[in-house]
Amino acid sequence: MRFSGRSLPPLATLRPFEAAARHESFKAAAEELHLSQAAISRQIRALEADVGVVLFERRHRQVVLTSAGRGLALAIGRGLAEIGNAADTLRARRGENEVTVLIELYVAMYWLVPLLPNFHAQHPDISIQVSATTEPLTRAGGQFDLAVQSSDRPAGGLEPLFTAFGDIFPVCAPSFAARDSLTLTALAEQPLLHFREPPGDQWLDWQDWFRRLGVDKPLREPAQMFDSYPVMVQAAVAGQGVILGWGRGLTALLEAGQLVRPVPDTLRQSAGLSVYATTSAFNNAATDVVAQWLRERLDEPIGGR
Repeated sequence: MRFSGRSLPPLATLRPFEAAARHESFKAAAEELHLSQAAISRQIRALEADVGVVLFERRHRQVVLTSAGRGLALAIGRGLAEIGNAADTLRARRGENEVTVLIELYVAMYWLVPLLPNFHAQHPDISIQVSATTEPLTRAGGQFDLAVQSSDRPAGGLEPLFTAFGDIFPVCAPSFAARDSLTLTALAEQPLLHFREPPGDQWLDWQDWFRRLGVDKPLREPAQMFDSYPVMVQAAVAGQGVILGWGRGLTALLEAGQLVRPVPDTLRQSAGLSVYATTSAFNNAATDVVAQWLRERLDEPIGGR
């Protein structure tokens, strides 16, 4: 089959239009797709510009499909349904003993991956496929069976299977400061590396961490700002300053001595990491095994003390 795709409208406009047409509501489409209402409106205007006709009649607090819009909605709905059915067929062919785990990148690097030999020794018949990401579940792409992310990050409509406590504490290279060598007051005077929070996330920052531990004083200007937490971790390993460490995600570096805790103080979270399962993962024996193994590993003490 040959198909150039020249007659297709912009692909990024199709799902927003299909959702808006199905609901006859830009707001409901935005909620379903985890986009802003303005983004839905922009995509539909782009589609209207491409096909050269008005697809929605904009009324006060309401949008209604035009006759042209209804015809296109039917065609796009059928096409997306066929694509979904074909994808489901392919997913069904995937090995029953293959489990895809979507996980935050730094947690994958410094916690999960070092533990995988332990899992495979216990369960040689089950394959764990690691899908590492810096995005929250609401922006996750691709298929997964289980997901592991910080409990305070957005997860859309998914409810956690279980959560594990988390400890948040400062870490740095041993060449920068020795273990337990600083007080909280002295720490506040050190070069502190800061993470720039992505939109919609609720990352704890230095000021809040100090305040929750009873130190309420203005901090010096950030030594550096980072958009990537794994890059910031590497900056700490290189001795460039102190970062806030999400303990379980830094287990391997703490146990190897590449990072140390310059103060003994820690902030305990009752829900640090959460594990989620997709609906399609329920009642799958291999997924159940992996979920139970994750629960057991997350119940273990956090390294570094």
